[in-house]
Amino acid sequence: MPEISVIIPCYNRAALIGRAVESVRAQNFADLEIVIVDDGSKDDSVAVIERLAADEPRIRLVRHPRNRGEAAARNTGMREARGRLIAFLDSDDSWLEGKLERTYKAMADSNVAAVVTGNIVVMPDGDRVYDDAWHFHEPITVRTLLVKGCSIGLGGNVLMRRDAALAAGPFDETLKLYVDVDWLCRFLDGHRMIAINEPYTIYYKAPLRDGDAVAAAAEAFQAKNAALIRRFSPRDRRLIRAQFHENVAVCHKASGNRGGFLRASCKSLMARPLRRPGVYVEVIEIALGLNLRRPILQLMGRGRKSASREQAS
Repeated sequence: MPEISVIIPCYNRAALIGRAVESVRAQNFADLEIVIVDDGSKDDSVAVIERLAADEPRIRLVRHPRNRGEAAARNTGMREARGRLIAFLDSDDSWLEGKLERTYKAMADSNVAAVVTGNIVVMPDGDRVYDDAWHFHEPITVRTLLVKGCSIGLGGNVLMRRDAALAAGPFDETLKLYVDVDWLCRFLDGHRMIAINEPYTIYYKAPLRDGDAVAAAAEAFQAKNAALIRRFSPRDRRLIRAQFHENVAVCHKASGNRGGFLRASCKSLMARPLRRPGVYVEVIEIALGLNLRRPILQLMGRGRKSASREQAS
């Protein structure tokens, strides 16, 4: 049996699946299988995967007769996996060399159920940034996940024990969004995850979702996980609500929905008023249609120059 099962869900990714597979084949860790779950693709994905499999005996193709969603594809991949460890990789992303070796060694040296590494995020405009997320600097717990927001990318960043993943249960195929957060809450409730602050995944960021859809999904998540959220203090519950409202505000801002952004931002600030001044400035700017930061920065610059002149004299 292979030591690691790499699970790649695929739906209509004929043009991209080869890049993901090649990044796995390029790893300097050979004891693995590549389980590709085609989720009812309507393009040439299956033909592409079959051509890849002809040159790579470690590939196993599993097919859904119809599209069931990424959660279902991941569940199928977990059931089909034979490795002691599993790693998911989204079909439009890729790994850098050394990803599996580095995380495998970290798990061997630690009594943990999972290891998460960093992302190089490729923005829609082509810019590349490193996501120095909170989980590299704080303990990874259910509380911090909900209060800080989910920056743990199950679609490429995590290597985990298969028995621990199965113990957390399947991904919820009924949720529209927040599927990863829902599953991670269950996983982290019983297992320990550590982080390596090094980039090993190239994550191609898709445009943000519609804010109204995110708001509805956030409500559905909180309703489903109400008992879990009640375990936390009243202050933490406010912080959790604030984080969900902030997610909605960001999506509304990206789509240019000024009213939606202001409503969600106000709800977030009411739940968590102690924020850096820039958050309030941004809300006021969008509400009034002004640019306040430029004159503020200019004023601060003049103030610093004046202070420097006084010190010099």
